[in-house]
Amino acid sequence: MNDIFIRLVCGVLVAVMGLGMVAHPPTNTMQVVGMLLPVSMLLSVAIRGLPWRRSSFPRKRVPPPPPDAGG
Repeated sequence: MNDIFIRLVCGVLVAVMGLGMVAHPPTNTMQVVGMLLPVSMLLSVAIRGLPWRRSSFPRKRVPPPPPDAGG
């Protein structure tokens, strides 16, 4: 539940920053570059989730043990 809430908040913040750029466009390119860093960070959290909640390497599934033939 907490992860979904954080993704939702980050998505809303990206949308608000995008609307802010449309409503009040930046005057020079340095302002645009300065806004791209936080937007990209928020967008990556909104899409992929929190970095410490996801694994860098996919986990290998362990096959189930063979059934015991002796009885």
